Amino acid sequence: MPGHGFENLTGLAAAGAVVHLFTTGLGAPEGHPIMPVIKLTGNINTWNKLNTHMDFNVSSIIDGTETIEEAGRRLFEELVKVASGKLTKAEVLRYDESMEILTYGPVI
Repeated sequence: MPGHGFENLTGLAAAGAVVHLFTTGLGAPEGHPIMPVIKLTGNINTWNKLNTHMDFNVSSIIDGTETIEEAGRRLFEELVKVASGKLTKAEVLRYDESMEILTYGPVI
């Protein structure tokens, strides 16, 4: 659901997710205060502009220097590291303080 990143992250955390893999092409660098958010992109332009905010780059699949399986293995290893306590870029940069809940209709 484009434009509702914070709300979706809150819903996933409330449902019990402990780590989130967030794919982005244009670069949405936010994290979340309840669970770590691993930001990954396959867009080399996004990586070059925002690699200080992104955790993982898979543009190597697109340029043919890495297979999907190889990138998947690297991503799984990163996921295990984060689940074991490694800080994500959003956590290091303290860009993980926003938490919103999506609501539709009137609110009392």
